[in-house]
Amino acid sequence: DGLVQDTSGRGNDGVFYGGASYDATEKALVFDGTGDYLEGPVHNSSGEWLHSVSMWFKQKSADTYDVLFHLGDQSSGKCISIRRFSSGEIRYNFYDASIEASPSVNTGEWYHLVVTYSGGTDIANRNIYLNGVKQTVVNSSGTPVVLNLNPNERFTLATQSQPIEGQMNCDISQFKLYDTALTAEEVK
Repeated sequence: DGLVQDTSGRGNDGVFYGGASYDATEKALVFDGTGDYLEGPVHNSSGEWLHSVSMWFKQKSADTYDVLFHLGDQSSGKCISIRRFSSGEIRYNFYDASIEASPSVNTGEWYHLVVTYSGGTDIANRNIYLNGVKQTVVNSSGTPVVLNLNPNERFTLATQSQPIEGQMNCDISQFKLYDTALTAEEVK
C-alpha cells in the first residue's frame, strides 16, 4: 500500500514516491532513477550520531553519480550520503567531507554494502564494507567533522533529498539502519 514498514517497532516506516515499488519475486525495493524514491523518518536525538547503514543493492545503469542513501538536512550541512559513481567509486559523505573506495562493482549484480561511523573526526572511524570485506580508502576529501545531526531527521533511498538529485536506477533489498557502529564481525 505504498508503505515500507519498519520491523524494529520504532515507527521509521518509509513511503514510496514516484514509481518506486516492491518486487516480491526479487524481494527488493525497485527504483528506475526517474523521480522515484523511498523516504522515511529516523527518530534520532540531536548531536553526534553513531550509526551503520546496511543494504543489498543492484545498480541497473550507471550515471555520473547516483545516491543510494541520504540522511539529514543538506541546507544546514548536517547530513550523510552513500553515492555510487559511474567511474567505480563508492563514496561515504559527511556533508562536504568524504571517504572513497574503488571496489569492482558491475551493473546488474547484487552486492552487500555496509558503512559504519564510530564517532569523532578520525577518518579511521568511518568504514565502507562490500560483501563483508572492509574496503581500502583510496581518497578522502574535505575536513573531517563530527556527524552532528538535527533531531528526528529523514532518510531517502535511491536519491538525495533537499533538493532531490542523484536519482539511482537500482534495486535495494534488506535495508537496515542501526544507531550503533557495527563491528567487522557483525558486518559479515
